[in-house]
Amino acid sequence: MSIEHPATSIAKSSHFAAHCRMGPKNMEPHSQYGQYQRYRQMSLDDMLLENRIVFLIGEISYQRAAEVIMKMLYLDNLKRNSEISLYVNSPGGSVDDTMAIYDTIRFVGSPIATYCIGRAQSGAAV
Repeated sequence: MSIEHPATSIAKSSHFAAHCRMGPKNMEPHSQYGQYQRYRQMSLDDMLLENRIVFLIGEISYQRAAEVIMKMLYLDNLKRNSEISLYVNSPGGSVDDTMAIYDTIRFVGSPIATYCIGRAQSGAAV
C-alpha cells in the first residue's frame, strides 16, 4: 500500500504545474512583468533642470552665480539650441558674480528666456 503526501498530489495536478513551472523562464522576473523598470528619486530641483528651468533666487553671490552658471552650461551641452528658462527673484548682489551670469547667458548657444518672479533689482535686472 502506498501512501501519497497531499503536497505530491497537488504538484501532479496540471493546474498547479502550469502556474509553478521551475526553469529558466520563471527565474527571470522580467519575462512575466516585461522589462525591468528603473525608478529614481528626483528632487524638485532635478525635475526643473530636466525641463530646462533654472532659478536664481536670493542675493547674487559667488556660490549662487556658480550654481546658475553650471546649470546653464550643463543644459546647453546637453541639448544645444533648446530654450533654457531662467526665473529671477533677486535683490541683486555682487557685480562680478552678476556679470559672470550675464557673460554665460551671452556665451551659451541655447536661447535663454528670462522671467522675473517677484523682484529683479540692481544687478538682477541685467
